[in-house]
Amino acid sequence: MPPRTSSALTPRAGRRERRRQETGQRLLDAAVRLFAERGFANTTVEDITQAADVGKGTFFNYFPSKEHVLVALGERQVGRIAAAAGSIDPDEPLRDQIRRVVHQLAAGWLRSKRLIRTMLGVGLGNETLTPLLEGLLPQGRGHMQILIAAGQRRGELRRDLAAADLARMLQQFMLGTQIVWSLHPAADIDVWIDQALDAFWQGIGTERPPAPRTRSRTRERV
Repeated sequence: MPPRTSSALTPRAGRRERRRQETGQRLLDAAVRLFAERGFANTTVEDITQAADVGKGTFFNYFPSKEHVLVALGERQVGRIAAAAGSIDPDEPLRDQIRRVVHQLAAGWLRSKRLIRTMLGVGLGNETLTPLLEGLLPQGRGHMQILIAAGQRRGELRRDLAAADLARMLQQFMLGTQIVWSLHPAADIDVWIDQALDAFWQGIGTERPPAPRTRSRTRERV
């Protein structure tokens, strides 16, 4: 017979973990918003904790440093691709499913050119962070590979190239698009993403993609 305290502690432990996750989420959201609005260098840990309405010391229970917020943001992006790979719609073209997740990756505060430049500059210039961010890239490619492989099985995407190679090419295509967009004086990221994807499909698709559609898209917060 299990100890009587086991069942009694489980709900409390569950609530405590949920509160912990909610606090971590508030800190991440607050930090990303401030990085987008003020820039990374002009945002302090105290700014972040005030915006998240938590004590300053609480920040370090979740992140070793301000820079590690960018790792958490990268992990969230990988999670979005993983969610798409884990819920493939058998009735929707894979091209549309991939297009949707790519737009999600550029949603919310990631529509900030300053934030993209921050991630690029801090991520590549910090010897501690660079290996962590490098580790996220293959994770994202792995989940995208699942989507591409499904498209190959359906006959929607060419099969003479490995799904892993196509996933890498798509990652290069989209990261390049975001970086160049972040340095462009005026551009609509959604238009650039659609143009890049349409060009990419012409290279890997088994048939000509449909003409780009004009559609409204609800902007999501990161």
